[in-house]
Amino acid sequence: MEKSEIGQKQEIAANKRLIVQKRKRIDELDTLFEHLYEDHVAKKLNDDRFAKMSAKYEQEQNILRDEAVALEAAVSVCEGRLGNVDHFITLVREYVGVKTLTPGMVTALIDKIVVYEPEIAYGNNRSQKVEIFYNGIGVIDTQEQEATPPCNADDSPVLTISS
Repeated sequence: MEKSEIGQKQEIAANKRLIVQKRKRIDELDTLFEHLYEDHVAKKLNDDRFAKMSAKYEQEQNILRDEAVALEAAVSVCEGRLGNVDHFITLVREYVGVKTLTPGMVTALIDKIVVYEPEIAYGNNRSQKVEIFYNGIGVIDTQEQEATPPCNADDSPVLTISS
């Protein structure tokens, strides 16, 4: 996962605060535009000045609306992702300590497994990339973790798979 759950919640909160600020500024610009229009009707502003100021306010408002929509979409995606992670963690907790992997467990936890062509093949030794896509959370990056050494023939399996 890219960020911790706490980091994601902090990012969501920060984005929500930004959305509120942007919406508040949009409302302020509406009020300013109303006053600007009233001043123009009362002939306190000439046509050129009114056109320049109203164009400036409208441009700022459009930018703020676009940014607010983008932030709302990002918040929605992050909240959905957090919900998926919570659901996945609940599923994993059900299977803690299990010694036999059943097809039902695989279906509940794993979306798909992608096995790539062997990268290095020397006799019986070969290196092959495998990606496991977990339900609701996708691939967990294991590049930071130390590679697991290959099993020897005399190693006993920790987990058995039943059909």
